Amino acid sequence: MILKSISNSGLEVIKCQEVRLNRQQAEQLYAIHMGKFFYERLIRHVTSGPIIAMILSSKNGDAIKCWRNLIGPSKMFKGLLHSEDPNYTLREKFALSDARNVAHGSDSEIEFQREVRVFESLFEVENTG
Repeated sequence: MILKSISNSGLEVIKCQEVRLNRQQAEQLYAIHMGKFFYERLIRHVTSGPIIAMILSSKNGDAIKCWRNLIGPSKMFKGLLHSEDPNYTLREKFALSDARNVAHGSDSEIEFQREVRVFESLFEVENTG
């Protein structure tokens, strides 16, 4: 269902792999949130099991903006209360809470460049051998 939503939104999967983040990698990924009240919850959630790491591109322009629109706001309950779109976002459909949600998305090109380095090393490790 998530991959179909990605395809239907005009996004294309460039890389996709199941990986496991260790604490250090998770801390790199969520460095922008260090010190915030929900930081430890994010780290625990993202390291609790395997994740699907994806690099996306867009056929319709800005892939970051398109992905962020598809996944919806991080405060998913607020999104549910104020959504006028019957086609709920991925977080509204699948998240358990704000910190235990279904997807992460870089919020800018600068953050994407920083965050993709965490996953590129995992892709390299997972693909060797």
